[in-house]
Amino acid sequence: MDTSGAARSAATLDCFIGGRIRAYRTERSLTQTQLAAHLNITFQQVQKYEDGTNRVSAARLFEIARVLEIPLLAFYPEAAGALAASDRPAEPERLSAFAASAEGMRLCRAFLRLQDTRLRRKIIAFMEEVAEAEECIEPVG
Repeated sequence: MDTSGAARSAATLDCFIGGRIRAYRTERSLTQTQLAAHLNITFQQVQKYEDGTNRVSAARLFEIARVLEIPLLAFYPEAAGALAASDRPAEPERLSAFAASAEGMRLCRAFLRLQDTRLRRKIIAFMEEVAEAEECIEPVG
């Protein structure tokens, strides 16, 4: 029986969950060391979880969710189709990577300060239009 596909899927999910841990941790302005202290583990272990190098046990993921004050299900792909046939959750990976970047964190923090939901919707619509227009522009050179 070929289990390589299942192993790839599990490793992909480990990376996805690790990216979610990183995104939620940085969203709450916690360092790896601070999260590790709450969990009574080393910051290196948190690093390995976030990189997908080490698999997070169900009990540990429950603890992480409690510390970060998020629902446990927030760590998993929103839809069953998130793990595509290619075994790479490309869009969630890109979103997690962007959200964890300095630029992404600045953008998210600024956006979250906006109280007016109509303004938020207009900004989203504007950004979607800009992105769509940029896709139509042929690169030079």
